[in-house]
Amino acid sequence: MDNSYCGACHQVKRRGENIEVDAGVKNVGAGHPIPGGATLRNIILLITATDSQGRSLCHTGSNKELLPALAGKGKGDGNYAGRSGKMFARPFATKTGMVPAGGFNADHILFDTRIWPGDTDHSVYHFKASGAGAVTIKASLIYRWAYKPLVDKKGWKQTDIIMTSKALQK
Repeated sequence: MDNSYCGACHQVKRRGENIEVDAGVKNVGAGHPIPGGATLRNIILLITATDSQGRSLCHTGSNKELLPALAGKGKGDGNYAGRSGKMFARPFATKTGMVPAGGFNADHILFDTRIWPGDTDHSVYHFKASGAGAVTIKASLIYRWAYKPLVDKKGWKQTDIIMTSKALQK
């Protein structure tokens, strides 16, 4: 995937131990919403925050700042559900709530967070630093051709594609 489709930037504000990250993702080159294509396509904005020793900072924001189950549950590689970030996608669900759904089984759109051409999506994330030392905030955009739970269920091989990644120290 050509990363000219998506630009990512973030700003970090620090007030004592409180860290606020304002992440912006812009559709800078695609003539269609991103992700495009099939309803299984998705892009994950993953926000990580670490202290000067490389330890993860405690997330202090709301559950709206956390990635959904479609990002993959569990401790293994590529499982991001419950971590700070946002999923850009348009998953379908069945009448009984099965997600993802496709074809004749699809009843409704679960959510639609795709980014339209020229638009920028902003989201804010909150963390608590464990002291006065420097913190590193990293924002990564990860493209996937299918949702992680479906990939795991079907036994498919899928490699996360890093579209862009940027780190800031504060």
